[in-house]
Amino acid sequence: MTSAPSSAIWRWSSGDTSTVAGRCRNLWDEYLAFTGKMETPPAKRYQQVHLGHCAFLPPEERRFITEDLIRSTGGLVGTPDEIIAMLREREAMGLNEITLLPAMAEARRNLSDFAQKVIARY
Repeated sequence: MTSAPSSAIWRWSSGDTSTVAGRCRNLWDEYLAFTGKMETPPAKRYQQVHLGHCAFLPPEERRFITEDLIRSTGGLVGTPDEIIAMLREREAMGLNEITLLPAMAEARRNLSDFAQKVIARY
């Protein structure tokens, strides 16, 4: 097994934030400052950054997950009607598949709600 060098893992921290949505730029800067203060050595910091990935959200990182961030990165946030509208818009642009990754503690409820309130009406 090989791993990417830390420079590849952290290449986004080089100052190029051109892919960060304008409305999230301050949040991104705060996140970079937060990760910069982590005690984990830079070469292994990716392990701490991905702690809980797709399973749980570390409490100290909750402040970084905002509705604006989710929306600006293509996430589905909103009422069932809003989500259906987003899906139809993206389908018209060529989207033909989505992935749902709810936190483990909420997975059953989230997936059930999505099936009943979105898929059944789509």
